[in-house]
Amino acid sequence: MNTPKNNRPASVVMDEKADDIQLENKAYDSNVDPDFERKSDALRRKLDWRFMPMMVLMFCLNHIDRNNLAAAKITKMTQEIGLTDVQFQTCLSILYVGYLTAQVGSNIIIHHVRRPALYICFWVVVWGVVSTVTGTVRNFGGLLTCRLFLGFLECPYFAGCNYLLSRWYTKNELALRMAILYSGSMISQMFGNLLAAGLINGLDGALGHEGWRWLYFVEGAITILAAVVAVFILLDYPETTTGITEEERTIALKRIILDAGEADVDEHNRHWTWGFRAAVSDYKVWLLVVLATAENAANSYSKYFPSLAKTLGYSNTITLLLAAPPWFVVWCVNFFWSWHSDRHKERAFHVAIPMCFALVGMIIAASTSHEMVAARYVSLFLMVLSYSGYAISLTWVANTVARPPAKRTVALALVNSLSQTGNICAGYMWPTMYAPSYRPSFIACAAVFVFAISLTFFIRQCLIWENLKLEQAEQEFLARQQEADVLKVQGTDAVVAAANITGVALVDQLAMKRGWRYML
Repeated sequence: MNTPKNNRPASVVMDEKADDIQLENKAYDSNVDPDFERKSDALRRKLDWRFMPMMVLMFCLNHIDRNNLAAAKITKMTQEIGLTDVQFQTCLSILYVGYLTAQVGSNIIIHHVRRPALYICFWVVVWGVVSTVTGTVRNFGGLLTCRLFLGFLECPYFAGCNYLLSRWYTKNELALRMAILYSGSMISQMFGNLLAAGLINGLDGALGHEGWRWLYFVEGAITILAAVVAVFILLDYPETTTGITEEERTIALKRIILDAGEADVDEHNRHWTWGFRAAVSDYKVWLLVVLATAENAANSYSKYFPSLAKTLGYSNTITLLLAAPPWFVVWCVNFFWSWHSDRHKERAFHVAIPMCFALVGMIIAASTSHEMVAARYVSLFLMVLSYSGYAISLTWVANTVARPPAKRTVALALVNSLSQTGNICAGYMWPTMYAPSYRPSFIACAAVFVFAISLTFFIRQCLIWENLKLEQAEQEFLARQQEADVLKVQGTDAVVAAANITGVALVDQLAMKRGWRYML
């Protein structure tokens, strides 16, 4: 195995290395451009402008396209195409069956393609076409088919974006960026309802089409246009993108190496199935799958949010307008909460606390009558706060399964896809027969929130145990090397690649790698 040219001799005194290990990144500082931090900040700002606006817009359109059914339900759509209550629930849930089936395979593919931005935008165009076609359906079978294909075509987007961002941002930057991305779902709930109110009422009867059909026509066309524009804005991987200078490419690679102590590359000669096996054999991945599933099930109220707002007793237009303010509040909270999580390098409490507020909202809604308008409306504001915690829980996956990238991409896809079983169940948690109180539904969601909060702290404790194991293993390694009075300089392909990129000694790179810990 080749080592960097400036590597130290293989034998070094262990006492001298103990201090270096404590310093971690300081060994790197003397070997890089003194303006590295300034250049890193400049690159990060550039990345934010190249990634976040278009990703958020397309994720917003993603949720608008899938949630149009909820907005259309309060019109005469169900009567016009002859939907029963169970058929409507099935159409709502079938999207997540398609969403669940292909996401792992898609993320394995995106890990190996050189143009992930083009790959992502292709699927956005195709789902935009299907969303537009949904406006032409005439019966239950047509709507069910469109919803199934829509879920299948949407599945590469969110997990793919999460993985692409994890290739550019450090773990202390990732929560805010993923929260910004996930804010697209909140914007869709906020402005999607306002847009739906305008389209349904303003275009009803235009060219002989009902207003709810225009909802699909217009929003599907906007989705296609956004994807075409995004192709020329989004970046690919740091190693392959053409949208940055060579100096910026080097800075991008060094940023990730400093964060993890090794390059963001897979070991040589690893078959693609290795990443899949590594992810499915990690118990932490499955705990995070269960957590995300529980969160999706507990957040099922969002699929029926216009219907819940309708119980306040106002007209369709006023109902859609009233559904927007709670999402504006959580959209604002989301940015602060994610920034706070990154700043304090903490995840578990930032996931659990918003769910506690949502639990209070569920209790208020379950214990009050729908005629108590003020209490019910306040409960809606509290419920939606759970979304600020859900965004951080997705970041927790990337932080917990940080390396190698082949494992991380499968883990992100597994969590995001299998957790959709919670959304499949969610479609049947709010039947019309429970209206207008929906008390059994609120109680069921409250119970799931209690489970999710408990599981969050159990995962945190598991990661504490894992960190203790890492600490013990490092101490045992150092003790063995001290007995031999020598430190053997050897590392994985990823560590050697990192040393070559940063220009530091391999022994220093190994010291940086050994300082890595799970984020709690």
